[in-house]
Amino acid sequence: MTTSHAFDPDGTPVGAPGFPAPTDQAFQATRWAELIGPRAIEEIRTLSPLSHTNSGWVGAYLHLARGARAAGKEFDAVVYERAAQFLMPGDDPRQLPIRERFVELMRQRFDLSPVRVPCDGAALPAYDLPARGLGAGGSWPGT
Repeated sequence: MTTSHAFDPDGTPVGAPGFPAPTDQAFQATRWAELIGPRAIEEIRTLSPLSHTNSGWVGAYLHLARGARAAGKEFDAVVYERAAQFLMPGDDPRQLPIRERFVELMRQRFDLSPVRVPCDGAALPAYDLPARGLGAGGSWPGT
């Protein structure tokens, strides 16, 4: 597994000091900052006063994604796009390509392949993420 980014499942949570009052947007911001690392807190915080609607947050995250991509930070760019996707309306045509980029990057970065988990006559895709040094561990639901 390559860990050339900030995400460390064994690390101390980043948290989000200084985000606006507890809102769904602040929860989502914290969620995505955990993947990118502490520097994302400041990047997101600089845009948070500008965005008061989901549409505004979509624009803010896509702005951060463009900046990250221009700086050669593809991991950050894909995470910011994914953050935007979560706040897009269900019929937004940008959702599927964003999701596909995110899933592909995560599969490559963490050397993941989905496993099929039987469930009520069907099979659900999931990712087995063993804890370091503890053998088989939890699963990340498949996409």
